[in-house]
Amino acid sequence: MKISLPLLLLCLSFQNATSIMPSGEHPWNVTLKSEEDAEMQKALGSIPFFLNLGPTGIRAKIEQENPKHLVVKYVFQDKDSPAKGIVQIDDIIVGANGEKFKTAHRFGRNLPDGGGWDGPMMELAGHLEDSQGKDGKLELIIWPKGVQTDEKVVTVQLKVVGRFAETFPYDCKRSEVMLEELCDFMVDKYKASGNSLGRPHNHTHQLLAIMASGNPKYNRFIKENISKYYDKRYDPYGGGFQMWNWGFDSVVMGEYYLLHKDRKLLPAIKSLTEAMPLGCHM
Repeated sequence: MKISLPLLLLCLSFQNATSIMPSGEHPWNVTLKSEEDAEMQKALGSIPFFLNLGPTGIRAKIEQENPKHLVVKYVFQDKDSPAKGIVQIDDIIVGANGEKFKTAHRFGRNLPDGGGWDGPMMELAGHLEDSQGKDGKLELIIWPKGVQTDEKVVTVQLKVVGRFAETFPYDCKRSEVMLEELCDFMVDKYKASGNSLGRPHNHTHQLLAIMASGNPKYNRFIKENISKYYDKRYDPYGGGFQMWNWGFDSVVMGEYYLLHKDRKLLPAIKSLTEAMPLGCHM
């Protein structure tokens, strides 16, 4: 379980659950591409879309016939996986911290009165928040291998991280810690990949996020990446969908220049502003 940022990533990982179609097959039949899930790929032969249950180390799905339950489909087995040896594949999670899940998930998106996040995923997110704000003990109500009569409670020990402040995301220690963890993760991935933040949109979003953190520990990393823009020059007749890349470049250079008045960026910015009016017609 490589990433275990708590409630925020739990909710982010759940966002595609609103896309579950009435057939119940989408998005479960979607294969993802993720280095972080390599262990699951090795075990299952692919990386299917399962709900990431935050810092527990569990992946699950919601079945149409059981919309109040989370069916365990994989449990990470590395040393950082809290549920290892405690929760098993095909166990059904029906509640947590002494409470059964009360709300059924509604399948589909663009529902008449909103929603799509309803049900066990949101309720579990609340229990994660409570547990990590106290002693870290998450008590899951389990039907082992789906057998209701064997219902039991198991305790998964999570990292204690405190609660989100009432002023979240401002003046919130937990938010600050999560942001630094995320930025550290992006910097580590950059180094492991041979100094690349990926395609233009990935590169831009990650670099902007690290810049926006305001943490001086990343200054050298930011400067290293910004310096790669110094010698860029833009050809309006280069062909292809150049504006896609140019738009991202303009945001990064513009934001950095506004912050630091780095005049070494000006030739690249000038070249881009001259090329854009012509390049957009290509």
